[in-house]
Amino acid sequence: MSRSVQGAADDGRSVAEGARGLADRAQHTVDEATQVREAANRLQVMSQDLQTAVATFRH
Repeated sequence: MSRSVQGAADDGRSVAEGARGLADRAQHTVDEATQVREAANRLQVMSQDLQTAVATFRH
């Protein structure tokens, strides 16, 4: 391979490695967002349960 072709191949590998790194970070962000959404859903259920308990206590 000529130097320019080898350089282009090396650049392509670097870009691919960078893209894989970005994809891994994006997946991590999605996983964290899913955990936050699940926690928010649990908090909403707990809040509803607490409101029900308070309403029951007041009557």
